[in-house]
Amino acid sequence: MAVEAQSSNHVLASVDDSQWGPAPPLIPAGAQIAVLAGNPMGTGPYTIRLKFPANYAIPAHSHPTDENVVIISGALTFGMGDKLAADSAANKTLSTGGYALMPANMNHYAFTTDAETKLSCTGKGQWNLSTSIRRTTRATRRSDQVCGSGRELNDSSRGSSSCACPSTPHTDPGSLQSHRV
Repeated sequence: MAVEAQSSNHVLASVDDSQWGPAPPLIPAGAQIAVLAGNPMGTGPYTIRLKFPANYAIPAHSHPTDENVVIISGALTFGMGDKLAADSAANKTLSTGGYALMPANMNHYAFTTDAETKLSCTGKGQWNLSTSIRRTTRATRRSDQVCGSGRELNDSSRGSSSCACPSTPHTDPGSLQSHRV
């Protein structure tokens, strides 16, 4: 079954019904995704669930459209800015039931602490990250420049908007087909 941008079918799914699979390389490795409705790589509305392991960090980034997030379990800390700052007093940690609206084109980051975290994310349009972000690895506190797909830029492409990624898109909706509820 192909992932569709909109469906006339009802979707009734508990968290336990989620069919988890690896998240696209838009975000760092280790995250898992379950597509509930729509096509997150398409142009219409979508709803996805994401599962992040303990001590996981999503580097500073922005999205081309608004992103609505509800925490299902665990806790996720959000911050605003161009670089992940785990110790910023302005960060806000949301636990189960917490809600966040990340407006289009607003730089933000997120990270978990010592527990796995599950969340629901809804939006309209392609779920994507900005084309040039800085990744901070919390364990080593080092930063590397990466492309919008989360892949490291090679030495010849650092400081530019190009990367050494293969020509095939990282956001192939076919790769999400097996992760539908």
